[in-house]
Amino acid sequence: EFALNILSNVSDVSLLRGNTTPQGKAFEWILDTDPLRLAPADGSFIRRFVLAVLYFSTGGGSWDDCNAPVNVNDLNNCQPSPFSSSRGRAWLTNSPECTWGGITCDHGVTRIDLRGNGLSGTIPSELQYLTDLELLRLGNNQLTATIPTELGALASLELLWLFNNNLSGSMPQDVCNLRTTNGGLLFLLQADCKSEVVCSCCTRCF
Repeated sequence: EFALNILSNVSDVSLLRGNTTPQGKAFEWILDTDPLRLAPADGSFIRRFVLAVLYFSTGGGSWDDCNAPVNVNDLNNCQPSPFSSSRGRAWLTNSPECTWGGITCDHGVTRIDLRGNGLSGTIPSELQYLTDLELLRLGNNQLTATIPTELGALASLELLWLFNNNLSGSMPQDVCNLRTTNGGLLFLLQADCKSEVVCSCCTRCF
């Protein structure tokens, strides 16, 4: 119940209680399956949960690389992006989340690079709780639906790559505001704004 109270500040309770929702799968994983067995008060608990939501929201299990192994103790060195030489551990294993493929940390999560890794599904709004995030590279995948307004809460974000996906709608104004607020830290914003996404603030359109 304590874990539910903590995570209800991150995800809607109805989604946490759903058996088939990404949030529900992540909730079940971090409570029952995660070999680290973190206490809800642990500083990594929410961070680890949010990354698990990202995994389940974007077709984790069917990624090109870094999928969670059947044996959680099998760390499986992997390369989460064909556009990067960096390697990491498989996701949802007993390794710290900062060692998972595509994740870089400096106290908090500062970079997520999953370009071209076969992601599908949607971008979860829960990413807003990775408050130290500076770089989010999700380009060259098969992501759908709209871009979450909540990404505009990432005040440290400097680079956002969403191009070569199947996203739709408009770039949220809250995300555009990151180009001008706080000195305009978001200096690279790229999306499919020649076709699917309406974006007046993007620095490059595909």
